[in-house]
Amino acid sequence: MYPSKKVCPGGDATAEVDGRMARLQGPDGLYARVAQRIASMGIAANRVFLLGCPNPLEGRKRTVTGWGDLKIRSACVTPGMWGGKRPWTWVSTNVVKPFQGVQRTAASEHGWRLMDGHVSEFERHSYCPRDSVTGGDSWWVGILPMLVRQWGLTGAFHPNVRGHQAIAEAGVDPVGQLIGARDDQCHDDRDCGSDHYCDKGWLTVGKNQCVALKASGGNCSRDDQCRSPAICKGKPAGKCIVEGSAGLGGRCIKDAECESGSCNKDGRCQCKKSSDCSRGKYCDTGTVGIGKNQCKPHKEEGDACSANKQCGSGLDCKGLVGFKRCK
Repeated sequence: MYPSKKVCPGGDATAEVDGRMARLQGPDGLYARVAQRIASMGIAANRVFLLGCPNPLEGRKRTVTGWGDLKIRSACVTPGMWGGKRPWTWVSTNVVKPFQGVQRTAASEHGWRLMDGHVSEFERHSYCPRDSVTGGDSWWVGILPMLVRQWGLTGAFHPNVRGHQAIAEAGVDPVGQLIGARDDQCHDDRDCGSDHYCDKGWLTVGKNQCVALKASGGNCSRDDQCRSPAICKGKPAGKCIVEGSAGLGGRCIKDAECESGSCNKDGRCQCKKSSDCSRGKYCDTGTVGIGKNQCKPHKEEGDACSANKQCGSGLDCKGLVGFKRCK
């Protein structure tokens, strides 16, 4: 397990990392306290941006056809020293990625806007973007520059000037949209509360308004417009339905509402196969599937038939076409 004593004087740092992550989470964690303080200042949660943390140690290498796979790129961190990529893989897996997960969870729990559009851009400018000592076009402050300029390591693994520019550029659109939105209209669903959604009109023309979530049968263009557990079936010009909520004979709009998966032209759930019917009955689908499907009692021995499913247990439909009997 890394870091070992050779990397960290305290030995295995797993417990320390877990402890620090725990202090960020939960009802008494740092993020929860920040959320409480923001709320006490009268600031709406949906106007808070949480800046996503990029991973300096994972990146993509430029290839002839584009950009390669995302993987650990740390050859220039401590070139030629023991351990190779293993310590840095440990840091990426056990520190950076869990912290990114904590950020996503905090944003979701507190209704904040996670601003992480820059994270993918940093993948092309990792600490060692070209797996070389020179570092190429990295967006991170390196260890060697810090040793030379500050006689220490405290500035390493922070975004450099170009990195900060990329972060600022990534925030222009989301922050600009929030600032530019009129105070008397919603910007997205988070502005409207749990029982409403933000209706932006047709092709976003007109004033954005908070509208109550729609019940089953209402017109919809996306799932978020329907009251749970309903979903929007047939979007963008769909209907709110609850899948599998109606039995045979129940009212329906879409096939998916029926337990059988079939809604007839009269808006009633019908059988689709014999197993949809009760014991002792089969599903009559009519001639070539035309008409309404109905559950009918099995035919007895000697009765005229056209398919095996029509005959009762232990009987088959036999004979020449037009003269078949259950036998």
